[in-house]
Amino acid sequence: MSGVAHVTVTYRKSAKAWPGGRPSFKWLVKGARLYDPRKDSTVPGGSGAHRWGDHSTYEWTENTVVCRSNFQWGIWSDTAANRLLMVGPGRSMRELPPAQTIAAANICDELVPNKAGALRARYRCGGVIRADERWSDVDAAFAAACAGDLASRGGSWLLDPGAAQTPVATFTDGDILTGSTIEESDKVGRRELVNTVTGNFIDPDRLWQESELPLRRSLADVTEDGEPRELAIGLRLVHQRIIGQRVLEIARR
Repeated sequence: MSGVAHVTVTYRKSAKAWPGGRPSFKWLVKGARLYDPRKDSTVPGGSGAHRWGDHSTYEWTENTVVCRSNFQWGIWSDTAANRLLMVGPGRSMRELPPAQTIAAANICDELVPNKAGALRARYRCGGVIRADERWSDVDAAFAAACAGDLASRGGSWLLDPGAAQTPVATFTDGDILTGSTIEESDKVGRRELVNTVTGNFIDPDRLWQESELPLRRSLADVTEDGEPRELAIGLRLVHQRIIGQRVLEIARR
């Protein structure tokens, strides 16, 4: 179990001290140190001493894209003689090129103001991922944590965080193939209408228990739709209320 965190507890058994029975414990941990391609000078666009496979160069981070990328590359045991994949798919650097994750990771680190005007990172995440979880479920949790989408590019599945971005290309009616019937609709189906979004996040103020976020609703949209149309979002990797509300508002819009 080299490289695996553990805690040893010693306490005295006492009916007076513990009238309700033996004590239980809950641990607050910072979690794994991870590889950040932005800090690796061997990666195009990177600069620094991080090197994939050298755990001594890794650093702790809450950056959602960096966390998701490390899960995809795999969390490996830190033993050179017997290197084992412990968590994640263990994808190669060709399947998920590090350089392609840098722009999305920077979006997560962008500072945005809260209601009080204080600047905070746009997206942060943290949580427990079990080795027996479905990889697709974990990917969906990372995407939800940053109001993002999983997009296929060049054979790689990349995480695009929710944020306004500059268009890189445009197309017009002249780019649409002619000679066949084209159908289009400017409205979504009734089942897809959403005017109220609810969600839960992990609340540090409640000993890291799941808590409800304030709902996000447009009364004008409720009136136009004729009834509340609710969408519930689970944010198991979000532990900051302001980020949870940001994600819900993006979903509502």
